[in-house]
Amino acid sequence: MGNAAAFGGCLSAEGATAAITILGGEIVNNTAANGGGAAAARKAGRIIFSGSSIVSGNTATLGAGGYADQTSQLVLQDTIFRQNTASKEGGGVYVQNMAKVTLHSAAAVSNNSAAIQGGGVVGADNATISMAGLVDSNRAPTGGGIFLGGQAKLLLLPSSTVAHNAATGQGMGGGMWLDSSSFVPAAVVAATVNRGNTALYSASFGVLPTSFVLMSPAVVYGFVSELASDAGLLHADVNITGAFGLPCEGQLVSAQLIGSADAQQVFLGSNRSDSSGIAHLSMKLRQPQGWCTVQLMLVLQVLKLMCHFQVTQNLQGVQKPKPTEGDVECSETAGATPAAAAAAAAAATAEDDSKVEPAELLRPLVLFSQYLLIVSTLDVQWPDTTS
Repeated sequence: MGNAAAFGGCLSAEGATAAITILGGEIVNNTAANGGGAAAARKAGRIIFSGSSIVSGNTATLGAGGYADQTSQLVLQDTIFRQNTASKEGGGVYVQNMAKVTLHSAAAVSNNSAAIQGGGVVGADNATISMAGLVDSNRAPTGGGIFLGGQAKLLLLPSSTVAHNAATGQGMGGGMWLDSSSFVPAAVVAATVNRGNTALYSASFGVLPTSFVLMSPAVVYGFVSELASDAGLLHADVNITGAFGLPCEGQLVSAQLIGSADAQQVFLGSNRSDSSGIAHLSMKLRQPQGWCTVQLMLVLQVLKLMCHFQVTQNLQGVQKPKPTEGDVECSETAGATPAAAAAAAAAATAEDDSKVEPAELLRPLVLFSQYLLIVSTLDVQWPDTTS
């Protein structure tokens, strides 16, 4: 009680021959400047907690209850880690660099907190979290119960329960936040969903976005931009998913007007994705005749997709399909003079409805390449309304 160290405030097992087994009792109110407020296993060391051990009230930067690195192991049998506090990550346990923590069915990590992520347990780098026990009532801004980062692995047995954890503030992933893709989706759902976990976004679990796809029309012909009307409202829908195609809720998407004659990098608005991973944006555009680009950006510097959509010239007097609900509002004779547009509209009304522009004229050129941000661009041609 009341001990302090850089690693392992009370206990430290360092090296392949170092092994400690706790057969009961309490480890309370210890502090580590770096990792393992109560205990740290380092450089292939091993610590086993059993005999109804209690690890409580400890503090550290990483892993206030327990810390392990470099192929070391922490084993929690009939043990509870509770009310420990990390100033960064892993209120209960933090493992990294190929280390492993095992929570047996009688083990619990409860009521711990972290200032950044992983209120209960953090697995970083190539670490492994293997659990059959309980992670409950922990708190952190991201990953209230469990945070899985880097290439870490999460192994959940059927008895695993992740319940009543909270991502605080504007955070995500009340039960879990999964940056890594080394998990089984069905096992995560079984452990977290309908278990009382809470968060502003992704209450049960959240995943890192890896895909950003424009769902609404990418080609806009003769977009109407009239200063004195409601015309000029551009709609865009994007779908954001992560590992295994799981939806990403609460991801912020922003829209900017770029490359126009009258405006450079003008912010048009933003919205967050819903529980299905779709973000809906409606943007008012007021621009003169010409070309312009609307850029949609996922406001999170993760991987890596940029889509270029090029608007082709519309043919004068050729009828185009009327926009359906959810499509971008378009005029029907972009590029024509007012007189030619009126004549074309009258002729189109009299002609058979089957005379529509061939599908190939609407096909955009889509180029995919990798960048530092997830970005989608949409080029729009404005009709000449000054004649």
